Amino acid sequence: MAKDAKSAWNSPVARRLRQLRRAEGFGASQTAFAAKIGWLQSELSMFENGTRPPPAMKILGLHKAIPGFDPLWLTEGRQEGLSHDLRQRLEVNYMDPAQEQPAPAKRAQGRR
Repeated sequence: MAKDAKSAWNSPVARRLRQLRRAEGFGASQTAFAAKIGWLQSELSMFENGTRPPPAMKILGLHKAIPGFDPLWLTEGRQEGLSHDLRQRLEVNYMDPAQEQPAPAKRAQGRR
């Protein structure tokens, strides 16, 4: 992975989005989590990979989709506005950035 892609993967917002998905019980399923929060899976993938930051309206929409969510946690890491329950689930699902590895890139099937 190129250095720029690695740093985007480790951006705070991208890491917190992945942590939120795990805390909500969706594990590796971006598709199911995206459906729950009303996003396209392709959007979620770009946001979680750090390719693109999520727009403010998408972040604000998480407040409606996830009880106890505070947009300031995602954007700034501030936990004060999170519900106690969500904060606990996020702590349990925290993964050290040094240990978290991006999923391997899918290879396109070539013609023979």
